[in-house]
Amino acid sequence: MKNIYCVIDLEATCWERDDVNKQPHEIIEIGAVLLDENFNYIKEYSQFVKPQDNPILSEYCKDLTTITQKDVDNAPPIFEVIPQFAEWLAPYENVIFCSWGNFDKNQMQKECDRYLLEFPFDEAFINIKEKYAEVLHRSKKTGLRKA
Repeated sequence: MKNIYCVIDLEATCWERDDVNKQPHEIIEIGAVLLDENFNYIKEYSQFVKPQDNPILSEYCKDLTTITQKDVDNAPPIFEVIPQFAEWLAPYENVIFCSWGNFDKNQMQKECDRYLLEFPFDEAFINIKEKYAEVLHRSKKTGLRKA
C-alpha cells in the first residue's frame, strides 16, 4: 500500500516568554495538507478552534499568528474539530503524520487525551525538522523560515 503524508501546522495560544500570565497552550488553528506518495498535493484542511480555558488571545499571540479574536470566537471547540478532522482523513489509509518538530504532534495528543478523543493518526510520524537536518547535514536548531 502506498503512503499518504499529512503535513500539519498547528497554531496555539501563546504568550511572551516572561509573561506572568502564561498558561498551557491550546490549539487555535489546525492546518493540514495531504500529499500522495510522490508528494503531490491531494487536498488541504484549515479550521480555527475556540480555546476553552483561555478564550481571549494575548496581543503577542495575535501578532505572531495573525489570528484574530473574532476568528477564534466564531470557531468550534477542539472536541468538535478533531473528530471533523479525523473524518476528513477517513477516506485514506497509511497516513503518515508530518510536522516541523514535535510540538504539533505532542499538542494534538495532549488535547485528544484531555477530551478523551481518539488521536487521528497511527504511530507513523515524520519530524520534518529532524529529517531536514539529517539530509542536509544541518543543525536541528534551524528554524522553518530559514529552512
